[in-house]
Order: sequence, then structure tokens, then C-alpha cells
Amino acid sequence: MSEFAEGFMIGQVRLTPKLVDITTLQVDALVQPSGTSHHEKIIEASPWVIKSDNDGSITKELSRHTPLKLGDVIVTSAGNLNARYLLSAVVIDWAFQHTSGHLVNDEIVTSAIKKCIAIAVALGLKSIAFTPWGTRTAGQDAARTTAIMLQALSTELQKLQDQSGELANVYLVSNQQKHYQWFADRMFVFHLFYDQIAMVRGMVQELDIPQSQRKNLLGLLNNLQTNIVVYNEVVGGDKISTGDIKNTTGVALGESASATAYKDFSE
Repeated sequence: MSEFAEGFMIGQVRLTPKLVDITTLQVDALVQPSGTSHHEKIIEASPWVIKSDNDGSITKELSRHTPLKLGDVIVTSAGNLNARYLLSAVVIDWAFQHTSGHLVNDEIVTSAIKKCIAIAVALGLKSIAFTPWGTRTAGQDAARTTAIMLQALSTELQKLQDQSGELANVYLVSNQQKHYQWFADRMFVFHLFYDQIAMVRGMVQELDIPQSQRKNLLGLLNNLQTNIVVYNEVVGGDKISTGDIKNTTGVALGESASATAYKDFSE
């Protein structure tokens, strides 16, 4: 299924897998999976972020927001990386383990993905890139986590439709063939699923049935497509200020991260 390298459109946004080093990718925002601990009050960055943080600017910005809790997303400048912003999604708390036995659990992954997409739309970004999550965590089913990431992204992009703002591209990136293939294979399955739903929807439109029955059938198809994964709504709340990011203080977003695309951001 590696021929699915061009990805596919969900609404107005193209979802694309890329077999490259994420530090070489030119995008508006990069997303790193992060770890934290309430006890040690630290945030653990991904190796590719640490390697690129030669002047320590990213570490300094991140440290201002500790301690953090699971599901938080921190928006900072991207330092020496080829991006405007770095989003750090806290998906592991080393002092906590989910009842499933995994350090990274589905609900946190889904919630963090939702916030990242909401932030991208709110900041008027055109592109955002994710790496696979959970690949460095002992005992973690990273392939499953990748599938949950794709489910959450697909669901969020479906919900946006024509309200995606400037967002045009979401990249799923790895420099390892195995991880890239996870993205590409799962993306192929989702694309096939959406195509089948669209075909059935067209057939329902052509059926000689009462309008009330047609409406019910279309509603069932819409629910089937939307509810691929159970998700928690990002609630309206704090406005994101790009000024706070540019003056190297950063912005930490918890449960109040807003999906509203504010129009009054200063550049």
C-alpha cells in the first residue's frame, strides 16, 4: 500500500504520509509527543527536538509551563526547526499508568490530537506535521497508537469541512520505513472506508423511498463516518495569543483549548 504516498483529501485538508526526517520538513507547525511528571516537574522533549535545540531556547520556553498534566498542549516558538511553531503534546506522565497498563492511552491521544488541530485552525496555519507517538515507550503498542492518531485526525478534519480556515495540509512523518508504512497503510484503509460511505450515500439518494426514511438512512451513514472513534469535545475557552509565543513565553493549553478560529491574531 506504499503507493498511497500522496494521501487523500478530507474536506478542504490533505492528509499525507511522508518518509522524511521531520527536522528537514518546512511547515507552519511541528508536533512532538512529550512526557511529564508532576513529582519531578519536568517535561521530556522528543530526541529530534533536543538535537535541534542548540541554543536551549525551546527547553527554556517549555520549562516555564511545568508542571503539566496529561493531555496538555504547549505552543512555543520552534527555535532552529523549520517551522513557525512547535506544539508539545503531553501524552505520557511517568508518575501515572492507565488501567490498561499502557503509559500512552487512547483517550489522551485523541484529546491531544483534537487540540493540535484546533490550535492550527485558530492560529491560521496552513500546515502541521506529526510523528508517530509511543515508539520510544517500553511496552507500548505504537502501531495501535498510530491508528488512534489517524482516527482522531480523520474525525477532526471531517468535522471541520469548510471551516478549516487556512489549514491545507496535515503530514504524518517518520524517517523510518516501518513507521511510515503504519501511516500509509492505515490511511489507505480510512480512504477506502470513506469512499464506500460516499458510494452508499449516493445510492440512498437514488432510492424510491419516503423522504423521512432517506433522512434517517443518511443520518446513520453520517454517524457511522463521524463516530469512528469516541472523542471528547475541545471546549471553548482561552484565546491563543501569538504575542505570547513570539516573546518566548509560550502558551500552555489544557482543557480550555478553543476550537474557535479567532480572526484578531496579530502577526
